[in-house]
Amino acid sequence: MKRYLVIFLIALAILGVTARAYCYNAEVVDISGTKYFPAVKEALSKAQKSIYLVMYFVKFDPKVKKSPVNELVEELVSAHKRGVKVKVILDQNVDWESKGGKREREAKNEALFMHLKKLGIEVYYDNLFTVTHSKAIVIDEETVILGSANWTESSLRNNREASCKAQSKELAKEFLADFAEITIDYEASILDEERAPAVRLSDSFLKDPSLASRMVMARDETAFSLYLLLLRNFDGNSEGKVEIDYKNISSALGLDERFSYVSASDILREALVRLDERYKLIRRIVRYPKGPSCILLNYGTGQPYTYPREGYCAIS
Repeated sequence: MKRYLVIFLIALAILGVTARAYCYNAEVVDISGTKYFPAVKEALSKAQKSIYLVMYFVKFDPKVKKSPVNELVEELVSAHKRGVKVKVILDQNVDWESKGGKREREAKNEALFMHLKKLGIEVYYDNLFTVTHSKAIVIDEETVILGSANWTESSLRNNREASCKAQSKELAKEFLADFAEITIDYEASILDEERAPAVRLSDSFLKDPSLASRMVMARDETAFSLYLLLLRNFDGNSEGKVEIDYKNISSALGLDERFSYVSASDILREALVRLDERYKLIRRIVRYPKGPSCILLNYGTGQPYTYPREGYCAIS
């Protein structure tokens, strides 16, 4: 039942946010128990400008296609794709009882972190010295969803969780201020590939109508992404040689989350053929029973690839 409250007191003990109380005019709806999932899913689907999510634990498995957790995560992804600003802060799940007094990260949220990060969604870990126990969402700087429920199968389907949804710009503003005070571990929030040196793309690749522009016109994003990955993996050897590991490349490009290993390998194999025969950017080396390798080529010369020294742009 909806209630219009003159005074809205927030019991923040279950949220792990700074303990304080304020008075707001707010429309509050009880979404406890089984009402939480459909209410949150609908609210996320209707987001128009922004979604800020701070969550202690999200038990996400990209291989499980049908689960309430994945459905909520997919709403975040869909919102991002339609231009909504999505920012997620996750707890690092520190094991405070680890031996020797050393704080060890249990990485319970790593699957979700990696999934969102690879899709270009803004996602961060908190620091190792604080437990961010919040389970809170702010949508469009007006809708606030809070309660005791983590995003897990148990919380969304079985547990007795207490939650509510409030419509209040003043309340949303306060929660966003609380979120801004969370100390981010920026070092832990960087993927290894983001630490790698920038890939140099020659102006020739970008301007030649038979190369980058042809890929764009053909919507051949797989070949384009694969080519960038090959350039990143190139170690500067004089032969222009790059080893190809379908499993690692599939993971780096996110294909392993959508396809089986066999299907992903077929997709990559076909992209390699196009890079060789259509774009003339590589020369494939087939080595049965070993995996393939390739020779990166300089544009238009057929000679082994060398790093461009001038006339290039750098992509991190």
